[in-house]
Order: sequence, then C-alpha cells, then structure tokens
Amino acid sequence: MKDHAKHSPSSFDKLKQCEGWQSLPDTGQIHPATACGNRCHDALETGDDSHLESEREEEMVNLCREYAARFPGEHKLIEPRIEIMEGCWGYADLVHLDKKDSPVSGDLFDWKFGWNPVESTSDNYQGIAYALGVFKLYPTLMSLTVHFVMPRLGKVDAYCFTRGRDYERMELQIGNVLDRARNPKEENFAPSWKACQYCARKGLCPALFSKVGEVQSEGLPLPESGLSEASPEELSLYRNLICACPAAPQWRGHSGVGLEAHQRCAEDI
Repeated sequence: MKDHAKHSPSSFDKLKQCEGWQSLPDTGQIHPATACGNRCHDALETGDDSHLESEREEEMVNLCREYAARFPGEHKLIEPRIEIMEGCWGYADLVHLDKKDSPVSGDLFDWKFGWNPVESTSDNYQGIAYALGVFKLYPTLMSLTVHFVMPRLGKVDAYCFTRGRDYERMELQIGNVLDRARNPKEENFAPSWKACQYCARKGLCPALFSKVGEVQSEGLPLPESGLSEASPEELSLYRNLICACPAAPQWRGHSGVGLEAHQRCAEDI
C-alpha cells in the first residue's frame, strides 16, 4: 500500500490554479473510468494483464508498452517513489535511465487513460514536479524527457527538461505552489472548472459563492433544453454554478443542466 503526500504531484495542476484546492475524501466509490485506469496502471506495473476487462483495455496497455520500448534505458524503475521537496513525494509510473550508476539522461513516462488531454508537458506541474525530483535523486542527470502517454486519445505530449536550462525555474515553480497550498489565503482562491470540480472546499468556498453570485446577477436563465445553445461565456458561468451545487441546492438536478454541462465541459477541456 503506497503512502501519499498531502500535496502530491498529481494535485499540482489544480493547486497552480487555486491554492485553496483540497482533494475529496475517499468514499470507497470508484467511477468506472477511474477503475479502468487503475486496472491499466496495475497491468503496466505488474506485467499481469489477467484482470483487464476488455480488448480495449488490453490495447491501451500494449500501446503504452510499445511506446516506452522506443526509449530503451540500461536502468528501469517501475513506480519509484520520487521525493520532490520536504514533505512532498509521488510515484512515477516508469523511469528509464541511460545507466544505473551516474546516469546522464533519461525518460519518465506517465500513463493517462482518461478522455481529456493533459496540459502541455512543458507547463504541466505534475511533470515538472517529477522531473525536479528525478534531478534531485540523480545529481549527474543532465536531461530528462517527460512523456504523458494518452492511449485512449492516441496522443503523446513530451518535453525534454535540462538541468542547466530548467532546474532553477522548476524549483521555484514547485516551491511557490507548495508554499501557497500549505498556507492558503481565502482572498487568493480562484474558482475554475478544472479546480472546483473535484475540490472538497467547494461547498464552503467564499470565492465560489461569489462566482455563483455573478451567475445570479447576470440573470442567465437555466435553459430547460440544456446547454446546447449556451455561449462560451454562459457555459463558463454554468460550470461554476454546477460546481456550487452543494451550496445552492435549488439548482441541483435542474432539467438537463447537470449531465449536459459535464458533457460540454469535457468537450472543452
């Protein structure tokens, strides 16, 4: 059983947007898409595909293996714990290094089995955090290419970080995110769809309540037909409205809004 840091690399892209973001508590309920991703991750970690539940899952796992095989390394690390800063660590999916002792170059792979593409690797704080941690773990390492592999989408996004060009910037970026997350100030909370959707604070967040107030003051009607005709500006406000449902029960379950908002937002992200 892996232990998890309070602020781990997987949370950094949300914390970058809002320092007040908090992960939702574990209820034991797993979304089918999440369960699929977990099975695929387990297969890649253990080499055992017997628990995969469909040909599509097998195909995605094999696509990841085939991609990683294009970047051979003398030393391979599967799910290594990467220490990034004090009290902050995470588990990288796979790392290839050119050699075991005093490596100079390497590749880090992160499998993404969802429907939405990740942010560009050069600006992706999860990737930046892992790269920073690997640079710290191996002082001789001069370059590390981070690959976000998205087999469901048939996409890969990669970026080569170098110690000379990127290290100081990476340390500053991650350090700033951690400092703000460890000492969040409500006046700096910044509601957004990506951050709010899975945030434990959203039911009590004053910044999000203010955004809901914008929805009310704009006088935008909740369309009976859903959001198919909503403008981008309206959709942005509806996103925050849907996020605020715990605080605004009168909007919960309004005809057509919830499901279609999530579908439209998924298309946009």
